[in-house]
Amino acid sequence: MYKLISLQTVQDSRGRLVVSKDLPFEIKRAFSVSDVPEKAQRGGHAHYKLEEMLVPVKGEFTVNLYTPDSKVSIKMNDSSTGIILYPFMWRTITNYSKDAICLSFCSEPFDEQDYIKSWNDYKLNFKKVKDDYLLASF
Repeated sequence: MYKLISLQTVQDSRGRLVVSKDLPFEIKRAFSVSDVPEKAQRGGHAHYKLEEMLVPVKGEFTVNLYTPDSKVSIKMNDSSTGIILYPFMWRTITNYSKDAICLSFCSEPFDEQDYIKSWNDYKLNFKKVKDDYLLASF
């Protein structure tokens, strides 16, 4: 499950300010990804609990979201648009432009145990929670 959100933007002669507020979770960790080599892929996992918002601060990239039954790809190239990724959403991030900077806000501190890193494990876990996510299918 995911949700695109518009971030508040204030523009004047001094430049543009983009404000991330009213997120559906408290931010407990933030990080950025940059200098991604051409054709490299990031992500390749899902989370049990973590919610995450990705914002393309500069450049562009593609967020690919999967369930065992479906796939959607969203091109992210506007710093005033964020994408919120909810638990149990398998993601890969591809097609980074050379200048891309992806800022990530997370609802949880880093916890290796929260990652689902195997597609087969993801499919097994998704079957257990699928009914909870039927309304959020895309």
